[in-house]
Amino acid sequence: MRTLLLVAAAIGLFFPALVRVSAQSTPEPTVTVNVNVREVSLDLIVRDSKGKVVRNLAPGDVQILENGVEQKVNALRFVEGREITAPAGGTAVAQAGRVAPLRTSNLVCIVLHNLDVPTRRFAMAAVQEFAAKPLPPGTWVGVFSLGSGLSVLQQFTTDRNAVMLAARKAFVGMNADFSTSAAMLNSANPAEMQIVNSALLVTGGEINNGVFNDVGVTDSLGANTVRAEQAEDRQKFGGIAGQRTYDQVQNMIRQLGSLPGHKTVLLLSPGMITTGVDPDKFKSLLTAANNANLTFYAIDVNGMDMNSSLASGNNMLQTAAAASQRLGNGQNPDNGVNGAASASGLSGQAAAAGAGNVTMNNSMNDSAAVARQSDVLHDAVRGSNLQAPLRTLAEGTGGAFSSGNDLRKPFQHIVDDLGAHYEVVYKPAADVWDGRLRTIEVKTRAGLTVESRKAYFALPDPQMLKAFDAPALLALGTNPLPHTFDFSEAAYQFRPQGATSQYAVAVAVPGSIMTATAHPEQKQHRLHVSVLALVKDSKGEVVDKVSRDYPLTIADDKLEAAQAETLNATLPFQVGPGHYTVETAVVDFEGRRASTGTLEIDNDAERKGPGLSSLVLVSRAEALTGRPDASNPFEFQDKRMVPMIGSALKPTDQPYLYFVVYPDKSNKEKAQIQVEFLVDGESLAKQSADLPAADGTGAVPMVVGAAVKTGECELKITAMQGNASTTQSVKYTVADQ
Repeated sequence: MRTLLLVAAAIGLFFPALVRVSAQSTPEPTVTVNVNVREVSLDLIVRDSKGKVVRNLAPGDVQILENGVEQKVNALRFVEGREITAPAGGTAVAQAGRVAPLRTSNLVCIVLHNLDVPTRRFAMAAVQEFAAKPLPPGTWVGVFSLGSGLSVLQQFTTDRNAVMLAARKAFVGMNADFSTSAAMLNSANPAEMQIVNSALLVTGGEINNGVFNDVGVTDSLGANTVRAEQAEDRQKFGGIAGQRTYDQVQNMIRQLGSLPGHKTVLLLSPGMITTGVDPDKFKSLLTAANNANLTFYAIDVNGMDMNSSLASGNNMLQTAAAASQRLGNGQNPDNGVNGAASASGLSGQAAAAGAGNVTMNNSMNDSAAVARQSDVLHDAVRGSNLQAPLRTLAEGTGGAFSSGNDLRKPFQHIVDDLGAHYEVVYKPAADVWDGRLRTIEVKTRAGLTVESRKAYFALPDPQMLKAFDAPALLALGTNPLPHTFDFSEAAYQFRPQGATSQYAVAVAVPGSIMTATAHPEQKQHRLHVSVLALVKDSKGEVVDKVSRDYPLTIADDKLEAAQAETLNATLPFQVGPGHYTVETAVVDFEGRRASTGTLEIDNDAERKGPGLSSLVLVSRAEALTGRPDASNPFEFQDKRMVPMIGSALKPTDQPYLYFVVYPDKSNKEKAQIQVEFLVDGESLAKQSADLPAADGTGAVPMVVGAAVKTGECELKITAMQGNASTTQSVKYTVADQ
């Protein structure tokens, strides 16, 4: 009898709260409609051995293999880049309502090289002008500074503002882990790409952009002196400078080449000097760049002004000419260089450049002077046109070179090349969209290279995929399914009335299974878990995919407490009548492991009378920091209910029962509920109450205290409206003390 009174008291105490809870509106859930399409539209970029885009392929020149099986090509057409970026947007294939194209990932690498104060302003304006142009879909832009290696100023992004901001930042970045970016790009549908930073690197030759601001230094005495010193440096250390350039370009090709797909490099540089003694050495760079699928578009950041990239090199030629004139007059070619320079009208820059050679060469005899003149002339010729290596690097990889102030045409050329591709439409031999990974191989004429997606996940809509989903989907495609750690899961039905029912899969992941990676310098640990549910119908066809990502950073002194907690995720979706399988996967990113599970759902056909959701034992209600998610039935008003998955309870547990009633709008009778508590099959308490008015979505959310008594317990809820009623129950076991 005491138990009966306790149960009745618990029910009575919670009914007033129910009235207050249900008096406010619950958001209307969002309905997801997935269109099942049976054709694949694949983007191809075909290039010749020089990196030039090939535009004359015929349908018979392309062979598509999916999972090793040749597919029938239904259509092939070439799409110009201007079609992609036109305001109207869309291609013939997209407008025909077929599945969204499996696009290649366009990577644009903006590389800033050896910029000084006079050239940096032009380069920054060029980056911002390029970032303002509309780029083809799927284009990711990263900004780098080239010193001994690539330093990251902006990780790959589709955010134009971020690229523009990077152009204004100091040229101090972080070393790039390109293997991480490569791994992400190699996933089936990279929706998102980033470079993981490591040790700090300050590159050589660059100046913090906060130093000079708008000071006019382009043609100042100081700038001219610097150029004169550069000319002298190239004369003295030309071989070393040339080798440094070779090393820089070689490292850049190696780092960017580790990224999959084709890479477009926008190289902003005042020019390059080569060793001049080994032409095959530079040719090897072109071969490496083409093998790495790199296309360079080089911009001379000097523009077309009086201080072009030829200035300091021309000083060297003038110095060599003056030396030759003095030698012809029987003079030491290095004596009186300042006077000779002035007499012959040479600039102060040339005079400054030649002055540095006076002391070194005063004691030369005639034969040594002739040899010295030859060296000066050789270095002058090699250093007089710093644009030549840029032009060779660009044109040798299928790109272009520009040295003018008007960059509109070269930038449009880049955009057109980025968007230019073939669009191939084929119907997969495997016509069930089961969410599994399918590999793609494209073959074409000999001597040509093809860039395309290497694989895709067979989903009815590629837009369903998020960046962190790939490991979970790969785990679900593994046979046998991996199960490296335990987690709990359950499926609950909501809104059973109408053409579709709303469901939610609750997943509980113990914090103890999450791998924690230490970051001692920050006194923190990083944990990263994602949860995914793949919903399939009775034919094995994917009808929905829901996922959540939880990257966590925990202070060292709170790690133990965090790992003692449980991460609770709810994954809502909607389905029509029928039988469904829900495949779930939990990925521990830091531990590089995954576990999977399976749930079965039988969603009954439309029912008459009042609707009643599943009954859910919940451990607590958490406060929401923002607006409730309309698609998540566990969120309403300012609360989020946390399900208690499992049926084994302890005597000390104090669970609540959460459910939602959906009164029949066509029935004018007052809706009621009846709560009954049973232990070992015996009814110990029963109570009825009127329901408050439904909210704007027709729902009445309810919370009831769940009684706890040793034995096999059952709570039975009946929703009544006139002569119609619906009953649901939940069973749980309470162990002895």
